[in-house]
Amino acid sequence: MKTSLLPLFLASCAAITVAPAQFDWRDRTGYPEFLNLVGSNPPDGSGVLVIQAEAATTQGGNEHLPDVNSSRLQNRTFTSANGPYTFSGHANNVALTFYGDEVPNTIRGSVATGIDDILVYDANSYLNALFQDNLPTDRKVHSNAWIAPDLNSNGLNLRTTILASSDNTIANRKFLTINGLNNGSGSVVPDVYGHLLNGLSVGLSENLNSNVGPGNHSRGGTYRSDYFPGRSKPEIVVPSDFVSFGTGSVAGVAATLYDVADNSAALSDANDNSEVMKAILMAGATKEGLDGWDRTSSRPLDEVYGSGQINIANSYQILIAGSQNSTGTAQRTGWDFSSVSGFGTNTRNYNFTIPAAAPANILSAVLTWHHVSASPASPSPIVNLDLALNRVTPDGLVLIDQSQSTVNNIEHIYRRQLAPGDYRLTVSVPLTGATQSYGIAWQTQLGNKPYLHANADAPAPEIALHGLVAGRPYQIQRTFSLSAPSWQTLHTFNAPADNLLDWSDPAGVSTTQNLAAYRLRWTTP
Repeated sequence: MKTSLLPLFLASCAAITVAPAQFDWRDRTGYPEFLNLVGSNPPDGSGVLVIQAEAATTQGGNEHLPDVNSSRLQNRTFTSANGPYTFSGHANNVALTFYGDEVPNTIRGSVATGIDDILVYDANSYLNALFQDNLPTDRKVHSNAWIAPDLNSNGLNLRTTILASSDNTIANRKFLTINGLNNGSGSVVPDVYGHLLNGLSVGLSENLNSNVGPGNHSRGGTYRSDYFPGRSKPEIVVPSDFVSFGTGSVAGVAATLYDVADNSAALSDANDNSEVMKAILMAGATKEGLDGWDRTSSRPLDEVYGSGQINIANSYQILIAGSQNSTGTAQRTGWDFSSVSGFGTNTRNYNFTIPAAAPANILSAVLTWHHVSASPASPSPIVNLDLALNRVTPDGLVLIDQSQSTVNNIEHIYRRQLAPGDYRLTVSVPLTGATQSYGIAWQTQLGNKPYLHANADAPAPEIALHGLVAGRPYQIQRTFSLSAPSWQTLHTFNAPADNLLDWSDPAGVSTTQNLAAYRLRWTTP
């Protein structure tokens, strides 16, 4: 029999506040485009069973229920998993972003207004149920807009066991936990549930408080030496005023995609395996407007923004593209649930083509898998999967990029301006005998190459740029010799929203030179 945890004083991720009515996070995360894609009667989470876990606002209290009398929460069934409960303003605001009825131009908007069956836990009871593997299997999406203090406090030395047991439960029961980090860029990543491997942690891409900048959430990544330190957090971000309410927003997006998957037998692997849905959400995330977003081959996620800002339209298109063949030709956008084994089949390949008429402005691919520990008291090492992107040429494979984190159960490749041609995404496992199931999702967005035109008739050379990617950094460079070029950077800028830029060389061309060549330079992290 597993031991119950002692009661903890758990903090909500946000205070109650009033925000400007004109702000609607959905407009910034692809919801208008999603509605255009799906047409009339859009998916809205109908039939998807969910859990909302909330921390009491007083120590030992039972305030964790949304306002059942709210005009925006009518015709819902609320069931308490742990006895009597009372109203919580915090729980109500999370509910409004998670599944509240429509009110245009409001920060508390939801994309999953069809959710009508909510199982409510107080945070202590939820933590105990997750730890003991007692949570129901039919609840696809769990919203955890709360954090726990250091789990080694009050004489408890159970942090490793709690985290490993919780990850095991998620892997075994296949639901998706959406977990808010703490507010404030000076706060550390909380033990619960910031240090989980198998959940999806949420931060803020944009903050409504005018005196607070973007990324106002826990920083520094996972740092506990007893549970896989060195991982970037969060995994995904959303515009909101507080992390808690953003957690509800992300949970609503997940529920809407589960609604789509639940109504198509062809999407059953995405519906039944939360690592697939996690990959779909992350692969659809956008990087535009997230200043400084980057990744490396050993660090798959940005240290502040994770995979980027959630985008329901992108993730919807990945989902409906369907499961792809890992042994033949795949589509440019899609996903798969498969396994790879060090016993022999140690790679899975997804081959796709970028057509000659339209290079890929964006390729985003995410690989994720559930970690399971044989003994939660002594967590097992993470099975190390790698993700690579190769160009397929007549002379063989040419490596374009790779993601090879050794401390994570996520790999991510993100590239801009991929030239037309044949490509291969490869999932591999070192030859250690390990067999690991995984979810992978990717999307290519086709477009046009940037176009540069120089007008030499003007007193100072004029450069006209078209086909830029909004928000992306570029450089205009010049050389006076094409036979032995020495390129000088003259102008560095982020592309404007209309993807166009007109620029004049302020120095002109020296009278001692009879030629000047210009080029546009951009990076593809």
